[in-house]
Amino acid sequence: MMNLFSGKTAVAAFGAALLMMAAPAGAQTSNMRVSIPFGFVVENQTLPAGHYRVDVDSSRHMCRLTSSEDGSVRFLRLQAVTTRRPQREMDRAVLRFGKSGDQYVLQTVWQRGAVEGNSLVPSRRHLEATSADSVRDVTSGGN
Repeated sequence: MMNLFSGKTAVAAFGAALLMMAAPAGAQTSNMRVSIPFGFVVENQTLPAGHYRVDVDSSRHMCRLTSSEDGSVRFLRLQAVTTRRPQREMDRAVLRFGKSGDQYVLQTVWQRGAVEGNSLVPSRRHLEATSADSVRDVTSGGN
């Protein structure tokens, strides 16, 4: 009876260890550093030009935008759907901004090596910029 219990305990411990090792893999993020030369809008907030770190967690549909200047952090929601780009452009990470009036609005984040990018959950400003013809891309300075 004791051997059977020990075997079940060992199997349960092994299963728990596998789950603990698998959890971080699903939560992996990719990051990039960008220098954005203009003020821009995210989720109806205007942010200044500057250096930012962008961390994307596609599995959780979240993006963390951290200012290198003041350390402020913004969490942005990403849509489950993705936006494709040509395969020849996969060698660089890119942030795409649409123009709404005289302001740029962050719309899409493409990670280096990925054909599919993550679009932000649209705000009112985002929707206005999406309907505009003017877009501007900012390429990552390094990952």
